[in-house]
Amino acid sequence: MLSIDLRRSALLFIFLIFVFQILASVQTVSAQSKLQTVFHDARAAVGSAEDLKKIQSIEAFAECTGPKGNYTTLIKSNRSNKTY
Repeated sequence: MLSIDLRRSALLFIFLIFVFQILASVQTVSAQSKLQTVFHDARAAVGSAEDLKKIQSIEAFAECTGPKGNYTTLIKSNRSNKTY
């Protein structure tokens, strides 16, 4: 038979796991909601659905700094589903 202290510790441990699971799911939902907002706002900034259909290619350029120093990231995407 488990002692009372051991049972209390086990129940506290299970309770804490439960609380952390709830907190993690709330943060995930919040992050997903923020991501959806970012994509929605980005699409709205480009223009209407008709304007979006007219886009043939997108080019993104970023100057970055990492642990090994500075570098440049360049991404090009064409409507023909080619990204390089």
